[in-house]
Amino acid sequence: MKKIFLFSLGLILFTSLSFSQVFQKITGQPLVNDNGYGSGCAWGDYNNDGKLDIIVTSYNDFGSSTYPLLYKNLGNGNFQIASDNTIMTNSLYQTLACAWGDYNYDGRMDLYIATGMNQPDLLYKNLGGGNFQRITNCVPLVSGHSGGVCWTDYNKDGYLDILSVQHGYNLLYKGLPNGDFAQVTTGPIVTDYGIHRRAAWGDYNNDKYPDLFVANGDFQDDNLYLNNKNGTFTKITSGPVVTSGGYGSGCSWGDYNNDGWLDLFVTNSGPNFLFKNNRNGTFTRINTGAIATDADNSFGCNWGDYDNDGDLDMFVANNEQQVNRLYRNEGNDNFTKITNEPVVNEVSSSVGSSWGDYNNDGKLDLFVVNQGYNAPPQNDFLYRNTGAGPWYLMIKFWGGGIGTRVKLRIGNYIAIREVSGGNSCSSQDMPWVHFGLGFLADNPVNTADSVIVDWMDGTTEILVNVPLNQEIDFYGIVPVQQVSSEVPVKYSLEQNYPNPFNPVTNIKYSVVNTGNVKLTVFDINGKEVDVLVNGVQSPGTYSVQYKTSKLPSGVYLYRLVTDGFTDTKKMILVK
Repeated sequence: MKKIFLFSLGLILFTSLSFSQVFQKITGQPLVNDNGYGSGCAWGDYNNDGKLDIIVTSYNDFGSSTYPLLYKNLGNGNFQIASDNTIMTNSLYQTLACAWGDYNYDGRMDLYIATGMNQPDLLYKNLGGGNFQRITNCVPLVSGHSGGVCWTDYNKDGYLDILSVQHGYNLLYKGLPNGDFAQVTTGPIVTDYGIHRRAAWGDYNNDKYPDLFVANGDFQDDNLYLNNKNGTFTKITSGPVVTSGGYGSGCSWGDYNNDGWLDLFVTNSGPNFLFKNNRNGTFTRINTGAIATDADNSFGCNWGDYDNDGDLDMFVANNEQQVNRLYRNEGNDNFTKITNEPVVNEVSSSVGSSWGDYNNDGKLDLFVVNQGYNAPPQNDFLYRNTGAGPWYLMIKFWGGGIGTRVKLRIGNYIAIREVSGGNSCSSQDMPWVHFGLGFLADNPVNTADSVIVDWMDGTTEILVNVPLNQEIDFYGIVPVQQVSSEVPVKYSLEQNYPNPFNPVTNIKYSVVNTGNVKLTVFDINGKEVDVLVNGVQSPGTYSVQYKTSKLPSGVYLYRLVTDGFTDTKKMILVK
């Protein structure tokens, strides 16, 4: 089920672009006047109003910090601190990492916050209406020092799992159908001991199962775990990804050369690592260019097409009173270090960072968290993108779509993106997928040939002839199961169960003759709100699992229409 909001535009062949200043520093908003000790950040639309909000964690080795800070996006470039929200009133000090994910599959973004100083992590369930509940009996309350958190569905059972990156042994929690979690206690991910600092999931071998990279500190070799597709992992022990040492602080997967395979970037104290995917399960370390030779004290790292030219660029957040870095992708493994942007001309002690289009204009904006250096606090940075080209495609997912991969094709141009469950340094880029398409400006076309969405649960949706310069909302495929092929005696539409429901219910119906079948949901005023089935079906009995998050509580009607039968029943959604 998807809704498409159309705007038109237009093909391929690369064109020269003018690289004037792209970013404007924002100074008059509360999220850049906190004067605190930041750590991580994550863009996410927690109230489902179509605008990105942001969570910022607070950590300080010197012992002074605040509760996490949640900022609500009011639109028109304005933010408001959500001071009365449970996240800010029922929390802990010394929080490091944060990531949004819909773990109970109700279409609302829940929040996991990792903590330091030998404290338990925090899980907040989104109750809707902008409200949260702190969950204390779901994730095992294991005290430790969690530098990172990453959501994924590693076993593709349809339920999000959680990795808490620990100094010592990592914690992996398997999501269960009832909204609880079970701690995984076997396998190399949780039995390898080390100074684990950050991690990121990504399907680097294109088998549709997420693999795991873990960045380690103290000049220990990093870890790479291959998903065996049966709930277990194999530790990779050879190759530059796991033999290069370094003092890892951040990591992000991204296909920077548009060959359809995820590459890897890792930040360090010293030169950072850029690993190019060889498309055979191995990687080559890129050793040339400023992106691989700049010796900074780097923390955050984020792939994003900030100039909308069709390929991924890299932002790096640096600590210890250094300037941050922005590397523009020139193709052929070459990157240019940008020096004329405000994002790279301010001395700071930056940690986490995140790309997100907070004003919905199709251009990537940037938030950078500052920690302060040797005790004095610092304000965070927000940079609005005002200079990128207007060509883009933005894709949003019901419940965030963590782990979902999108493949875009326009002529000979092919690009992939994956929705991150946690990346960079203790942070998470926005859960919306962004494709910059500025290279089309001189040779315009109106549509993309195809958009292929591979959901983490294994289902796939394909759109063709997709208009550009728009946002597309995906709600996933409505599961329709033929429970019996026996020809029924008569047509029927049964009462949904459970009823009342929130957010999932089942609708069963019977078809006597082969023909077109349409199952539609209406509100109490008769306005169509969803089409669950619309196509030819053979005789038999069918069951549809209907899940919705975008609808408010109330009475709804569902109607079955076939060539020889029509019936309507009521159902009640209670949130």
